[in-house]
Amino acid sequence: MTLLAAPNAITRPDDRPHCADPDLLPIVDLAFDKPGSPAGQHMRDLVCPGCPVGDSCLAYAMTSRQFGIWGGSSTYQRTSRGAPGSPATRAARKVG
Repeated sequence: MTLLAAPNAITRPDDRPHCADPDLLPIVDLAFDKPGSPAGQHMRDLVCPGCPVGDSCLAYAMTSRQFGIWGGSSTYQRTSRGAPGSPATRAARKVG
């Protein structure tokens, strides 16, 4: 079975997070400096695909209040799925 990476995705042979790669830090820094900008989309499309810790990264961001790209998802994508800070989460806290 052959696994295909997303177009233009960067693949690494080890299990380090792609965003921790020193060669990619300029992309990552720019994405976190301007959340919601095209730089964040660029990071999501170039850095996150195929990341060996993507699932745990997303799980962490879904259970904590993180901004920017985490686990290949934006803040908006996570909050719309019920991550902390979303209207659904705030409403649940008021009721419970």
